[in-house]
Amino acid sequence: MKKLIPAILIFMICNYGFSQEETSEEEIKMIYSFFFEMNKEVFKEPTYAYKEVPIDINEEFGANVISSETINSILDSLQKNAVIKIEYGLIWKNLMLKAEFPRLGEGDGMVDGVEVSLIDTKIYEKDVPVEIQEIEGVTVYEGDNNFFDINEETSNDDYRSLSLRNEILSEIQNVNDVTGSAEYAVQFMTGYETVELSKQDIGKKFKLGGNEYLLIDIFQNKVVIDELTEEAEEEIMNIELINLSEDGKHRQVPYSATELAELKEKDERYKDVEVLPFDKIEIFEDNYKIFKNHLDITIEEYKELLPYEEFKELEDQNEYVVLLSPAPVENTFILYKLVFGTEKEIKVAL
Repeated sequence: MKKLIPAILIFMICNYGFSQEETSEEEIKMIYSFFFEMNKEVFKEPTYAYKEVPIDINEEFGANVISSETINSILDSLQKNAVIKIEYGLIWKNLMLKAEFPRLGEGDGMVDGVEVSLIDTKIYEKDVPVEIQEIEGVTVYEGDNNFFDINEETSNDDYRSLSLRNEILSEIQNVNDVTGSAEYAVQFMTGYETVELSKQDIGKKFKLGGNEYLLIDIFQNKVVIDELTEEAEEEIMNIELINLSEDGKHRQVPYSATELAELKEKDERYKDVEVLPFDKIEIFEDNYKIFKNHLDITIEEYKELLPYEEFKELEDQNEYVVLLSPAPVENTFILYKLVFGTEKEIKVAL
């Protein structure tokens, strides 16, 4: 969930402002303000709060293939409790899947190896087919399944929750007249792809999962990367960061909200520290260059450097991905992504 929030907000603002033939002065002011504050935050020196935990690279990225027994358990859970519904927002309407499944295990910052995607729908409003975007669905994982309150009887720490949103392209007159079902592909992790990098690699290309990327920059607690192929563009948001200690034997991870609250009570140095709201954000290339080269920029200077006619072209521009660590990136670090192979299907009715 953390990594997707900025991308969703960017989409909302772009869709709201750029798509209109005429935009009012007040709307332009709002859009500039949003991007200014968001981009300034990227380059703001953070207050660090992190701990170091031991890491064995070989063990961390060893044979983590999910067993057939676990796959069957997850599929059984998804098939029993998954629900879909029509969800409305201010500027969108989605088909939302909500489900919960057994947790695969804990790992500091590691992602569970289950991926769900929409593959087919047979949904109608009366006899009229409802068109739904099957690609680019937004998936959110949540460790505490009470967040979605799907099935209170099975709510416990052994489960985690999932939601998947796919945009509805058709107009819907009455949601109560919508019926049908959707089919989803459930993929399971078969391993990892990894690469070790450092500040010496800035400006160099690297490969991950067969795709080519470029290491743009490293500063503060941030690693900036860019995709170099269409295939890489589809996978770049699946890349994760592990920040290593100087000896390479520890990884630097954030405190939990509970741990941080306790630290704030005991130590004045932590009073202004907040839990990282996300671990990955996207930033338009022009915005990155402007704020990187003008750290003390004002909003008026931002408007001068990026006039509105150019500003409207941002939505068609390349975006960098900024990976965030709770600690300064000063040593070797690891970028990794999960590799998915085994695939099963489930069917869910409205």
